[in-house]
Amino acid sequence: PEDLRGTGGGVLAGPPGQRAFERAVRHQLLRCRRYGEQAALVRCSLHGLSEVRSSHGPETADKLVAGILDGVRRRLRGTDVVAYVGDQEIAALLAHADMDAAKTTADAIRDAAQDLRVETSRGPVGTDASVGVASLVGAGSPGRAFADAGLAMNTPSGARPTGRFARRNAGVRFG
Repeated sequence: PEDLRGTGGGVLAGPPGQRAFERAVRHQLLRCRRYGEQAALVRCSLHGLSEVRSSHGPETADKLVAGILDGVRRRLRGTDVVAYVGDQEIAALLAHADMDAAKTTADAIRDAAQDLRVETSRGPVGTDASVGVASLVGAGSPGRAFADAGLAMNTPSGARPTGRFARRNAGVRFG
């Protein structure tokens, strides 16, 4: 999978990563419209990352994000794109994925984020994670797909808007 790393090999974060990811989503949206392809967007919120940053320093937080991205990358296919889009979030674009496949991948992304621990002088640290999934079919724009996946991530259990799915920690949450 494309990980949107810069030429220096570091994790590309913040606005540059968001712009590159948005371009990839925009391109996939066009393919969905033109060729009838299916695709999905996964958002993964990393809970506790700011606490790791403040308690253990930015280097530890960066190692954690890089490790999570590596774990996610290993779980994705070569056609998928993953990026740290900032604000304690990673996102993945799943080309040729229906919602069932996207749900399975979202679980793997959540597991990758929750399973990783970075050793510090005070012991291992990690994050908790929530994921939300939205279908790109009919999304209209990268912003709409991103918002739909965020809505799915934050929709209370029992509410099931069409084309959205979420899991928070170990509990099943549909959106």
